[in-house]
Amino acid sequence: MQNRWFFLVFVSIYTFCTALILVWADASFLVITALLFGAPMFVLWNRLNLKSHLLPLLATFTLLATALVQLYAYKSGLWYELSPLSVPVFGGAPLETYLFSVFHILYLVLLYEYFFDDGVSVKQTKLSARSLAGIGILYAVMVGVLHADPILFVTYPFAFLLAFMSSLFALVILVRKSVPDVRLFKKAGLFSLATFPLALIYEWILIENEIRLFANTNEYLGYFEWNRNIVPYEELLLLLMIPFGLVVLYEMFLDDGT
Repeated sequence: MQNRWFFLVFVSIYTFCTALILVWADASFLVITALLFGAPMFVLWNRLNLKSHLLPLLATFTLLATALVQLYAYKSGLWYELSPLSVPVFGGAPLETYLFSVFHILYLVLLYEYFFDDGVSVKQTKLSARSLAGIGILYAVMVGVLHADPILFVTYPFAFLLAFMSSLFALVILVRKSVPDVRLFKKAGLFSLATFPLALIYEWILIENEIRLFANTNEYLGYFEWNRNIVPYEELLLLLMIPFGLVVLYEMFLDDGT
């Protein structure tokens, strides 16, 4: 346990100092990805004994999810990401966006395995046919209400993106016709809060180095200014949702799932 606390201090100091250097040097997207995740991931990987077959699964899932989110973001004008390499791929985002996303997700998994995973299989409660039918009816009512009065999500596409991701997350869980123990949700929430400062540092670097830009203020529920740049409130929610959903799905389908 003492070694883990030492490594937590190392990660915090390394991330903070590296961030200062990257902003001062106005580093590119590729350099940011390599320096932010390279050294910590190398150390963690040598400390953990993860199943190697999880890497391609996680990478594939991340690439597909990133492509869909980036495509929607670019079409809706939620944000723009720039790169000096100018190699746009599917969705209009630069190639480095996909590299950053893959390394970011793998890094989160390594952090979770090292600091939070207890090695105990997640208990899951089977849902009865009546419960599934009730959930289906509730979901259908929600879709009907949004279809009848879609002004909120038409006007605020970022809010729609978060709502869609939440709905998809719930549906993926229901595919197993079971709900994980509430302790998993608590652990996922704790992990999300614990990694939130790191996510803010990553966001700060990308915004300061003018790699990620938020421009269309009329498409956000609200926003605040950060050193003459704007940051939507929805972006902060997204930074919390990603590690939370990752932990739940990872435990259910990859780590403890069959």
